[in-house]
Amino acid sequence: MAKKSAKNHIISSQDNNTISLKITPVDEFMKPIFDDFLGLDNNGIVAAILSKIGAENVAKIWQKQRDRKNINKDDLIVALFTAKAKLEEFISEVYRDKISPLVLYIVSTGVLPDEMNAKAMTVEELTQKYPHLQFSKDEQEGTFFIIGDSIISVYATRECYSKKDGVAIEK
Repeated sequence: MAKKSAKNHIISSQDNNTISLKITPVDEFMKPIFDDFLGLDNNGIVAAILSKIGAENVAKIWQKQRDRKNINKDDLIVALFTAKAKLEEFISEVYRDKISPLVLYIVSTGVLPDEMNAKAMTVEELTQKYPHLQFSKDEQEGTFFIIGDSIISVYATRECYSKKDGVAIEK
């Protein structure tokens, strides 16, 4: 039912065709982080992340903000930008030092390194263990490994590329 405000000429109505919200495991994983970040919960996740990336000074300013202590807004903004930069740096280091070498090893050999003990799984086996996962067409033909809390997928993809034909030059 629509309501109209004569003063502001604003019309509002209740939408009966609301989209149902589906909560995924990623949402469940992220919820405590956002709750801590937004101050809805004080579970220490944000402080632990800031400590891990070497931003303890940012954690102190963050805690003052959470405790509703009077802090300079410019200091808070600088702290948030500092945290963002440190997170990006940490992510780049992890990618460069851990993920890239592992990907290169798996792509070049087709297997995991010897020190990584994991049983190869098909998409069907992985779906039985994690029914909420969705797979691309290429992934459905792949092999999967569970290492700790991570899933490593190995699959072929078809990539299109252009190739220049050689040109002979006479002198």
